[in-house]
Amino acid sequence: MPELKIDIELEKKEILKRYRMLLKSCKRMMDKNDKLMIRKAFNLAVESHKDMRRKSGEPYIYHPIAVAQIAVSEIGLGPTSVVCALLHDVVEDTHVNLETIRDLFGNTVYHLVENLTDISRPEDGNRRVRKAKDLEHTQQASQEAKTVKCADLISNASSIVDNDPGFAVVWLREKEALLEVLADSDPGVYAEAVRVYQECVRKLKKQA
Repeated sequence: MPELKIDIELEKKEILKRYRMLLKSCKRMMDKNDKLMIRKAFNLAVESHKDMRRKSGEPYIYHPIAVAQIAVSEIGLGPTSVVCALLHDVVEDTHVNLETIRDLFGNTVYHLVENLTDISRPEDGNRRVRKAKDLEHTQQASQEAKTVKCADLISNASSIVDNDPGFAVVWLREKEALLEVLADSDPGVYAEAVRVYQECVRKLKKQA
C-alpha cells in the first residue's frame, strides 16, 4: 500500500470549505445565535478529532461535517440537529464528556448527543453483547436522534466497505439490526439509509 501523503494546509482549507458549505445550507433557518452555536460545535469537533483519521486517510472531521450536511440539506433539520451531528462522535471517541456538552451547549443538545452516543464499555462483554446494549439505548432515542443516526450510516457505509471490507462484513450485519430500530426516523432519510445499506451489501458480495 503506497504511503499516504498528507498536506495539512490543504486539508485545513478543505475543512473550512466544507464548513462554509454547511453554513450556506443552514442560512435560511438560523439566526446569529444559531450561527455562533454551530461555530462553537464545529470548533470543538475539529479540536477533539484533530489527531484522528478515517480508514481512507482523510481527516476524521470530514465525517461529522458530512453528517451535519445531510441533516440540513436532505432532511431540513434545524440548527440544534446540525450542532448534534457535528458532535455526534465527540463523546464516544474523544476525551470530551457529556457534562462538558451540557455546560457548553445546554440541555437540549446534551440530551440529543446522549441519545447519539453508544453507552457500552469494554467491560460489558464481547462485541455482540456491547452492540446489543447500544441498540437498546438507540431504541429509546428521540426521532430526531434516530434521523441523525441514519445520516451517520449514510456517511459511513461506502467508506467502510471501500477501505475495510473485512470489518464491513461485521459492520453491515450490525447496521441491519440498527435499521430495524431506526424505522421511525425521518421517512426520507431512512429510505436513503436502507438504499445505501443494500447497495453496500451488494458491493461487498461482488468483492467476495
